[in-house]
Amino acid sequence: MAESFGLGIDARMFSTTAGSASAPAGLFQSAPITGASGGGTAAMLTDIKALFNALAANGAGANVVLVAPLGEAASLKAQLLGPQWNYPILSSTAMPAGTLGAVDVTSFVSGFTSTIGFEVSKVAALQMDTAPTDPLPIATGPSIKSTYQVDMLALRATMSISWLMRVAGHAQLVTGCTW
Repeated sequence: MAESFGLGIDARMFSTTAGSASAPAGLFQSAPITGASGGGTAAMLTDIKALFNALAANGAGANVVLVAPLGEAASLKAQLLGPQWNYPILSSTAMPAGTLGAVDVTSFVSGFTSTIGFEVSKVAALQMDTAPTDPLPIATGPSIKSTYQVDMLALRATMSISWLMRVAGHAQLVTGCTW
């Protein structure tokens, strides 16, 4: 369950999804930057420069962390960014391939409870929805199951967590990376 929570938090945090009553907005709310074409090291350097230029244009850059899907993080570390590179590179399996994000963590604020709440029920209606973002409204049809009718238990796990960027534009995203 801890892994599932972590992946869900990553998927929401490193997204472009707007906030809702039940979940905070993804960090990458600025318009995405289109990745450089051509591939290779030149495209990688162009994408990194575009990220840092976008951060600087918004007054950011004090404490930058790069966030990338696993493959792109490995490429960054293996191809170009050796011991002289002094910005942390974090990897997330929740980010889509071909993306690269930069976050000024000085502007990042988060808060969460230290415990996970659990509820068990034998009489709940469940919407069987595997979408990684906010589920659709409850509807009728084959995706709705009654735990009572099918003789099963439902386990609900909840945790209070929130985050935001104190200043707009202090998190930037490049999409369509070709390296």
